Amino acid sequence: MRNKTVLGSNRRRVIVADPRSFMRGCLACWLNEFGSDFQPAVTDDAVEALEKEPLPGAVILSASSRPEGRAWLEKQAAGLRDAVPELPIVLILGEADMAASQETALSLGLQGFIP
Repeated sequence: MRNKTVLGSNRRRVIVADPRSFMRGCLACWLNEFGSDFQPAVTDDAVEALEKEPLPGAVILSASSRPEGRAWLEKQAAGLRDAVPELPIVLILGEADMAASQETALSLGLQGFIP
């Protein structure tokens, strides 16, 4: 059974997942600086983090637009959907073509896209 304990803080926990350590660190720093309502938990595997920690308010998946980034995204999205279908998932994808990135988010069944 999943632990759905709410943290003592008023900040909502958000899992920030990216296979690239530099990028997930940058995203966490940005959320700490500008997202005062959020408490980021950084990882390279959101599905694994979901199994170990309290249920977050959302997950941000970030990956490169290269084939290995797409494969990682597909695996993460499927695993998250299987674990907690109602969990909001947002995509950040380093793609020059915004329409292609939006299509990727839609095809993976994600709730949002950040260009």
